Amino acid sequence: MTTIENDSFTKIYYDLIRTVASEGELEGKTRDLPAVHLELTDPTQGLLFLNKNWIWCFQEAFDRMSGIFGNPRIHRNPGLAYHHRPAWKRKLEKEGGEFHYAYGDCYVDQVPHLVKQLKKQKTSREAIITMWDSNYLVFQKDYNRRPCTLTLHFLIRDKKLNLFVNMRTNDIINLLPFDVFHHTLLQQYVANVLDLKLGTYYHFASHMYYPKKREREGRNFLEKVFKKLENNIERLDEFKIPKLKSSNIEEDWKYANKMVYRENTPYPLRSKLLGDMVKFIKGKPVSGALQLVQEK
Repeated sequence: MTTIENDSFTKIYYDLIRTVASEGELEGKTRDLPAVHLELTDPTQGLLFLNKNWIWCFQEAFDRMSGIFGNPRIHRNPGLAYHHRPAWKRKLEKEGGEFHYAYGDCYVDQVPHLVKQLKKQKTSREAIITMWDSNYLVFQKDYNRRPCTLTLHFLIRDKKLNLFVNMRTNDIINLLPFDVFHHTLLQQYVANVLDLKLGTYYHFASHMYYPKKREREGRNFLEKVFKKLENNIERLDEFKIPKLKSSNIEEDWKYANKMVYRENTPYPLRSKLLGDMVKFIKGKPVSGALQLVQEK
């Protein structure tokens, strides 16, 4: 098993791509590395400092969380994030206007019970969100896509909230950065609701990979990524991601969702991270760490 540990996901990501490129085996159209375990000791640093489709990522975070608050029927599957990702839009059309699975549906059904379980029994080993359904295997032909995330296991130890995520597979370039940010954001939310300190974020994938075409001669995609990451790692001390923290994080999430879904809903958010995410989605100026992720 390959294990990579750091307090910054940007540093973990750099080491991971290097490792898969050097140790991974070519399997069909991908370069694969099985049994990869990542440990992010500071879950507040789960945002990769590299230009990605962050508008989609942040909107997807709001789609997932919005169902937990207020009327869950308003913002559930399919949400709005698909507008920012053409491939998801095409999938939505194939799936009759509603995705065959949506993480937001899992959140709204399970997160409230998760929080209740951890409030009732702080030593619980059963605070688990399940994404996988046996029908995905039994009736595989009926689904255009199936979730990569299998489970999210929340465990309190030493008054800190740890999160163990189990993935069946992970596309390092196209999906992993978004998965880590979404999961650590949920970890921070649950910790805030329970008034706990953050522990470690553990991320295990049975199979890590990237498309073989990224190695195509003349394109130098990986070398460009390595160079950008090296430059950004040198600047990490300049850019610290705002923590998901306020005196009432649930109220902030509710109003942040209104600001995302309804253009003219003003509210002075106390959580700087949520405020900047809303501004980023709406194309307004943001301050601090989020500036770096949209650099060209």
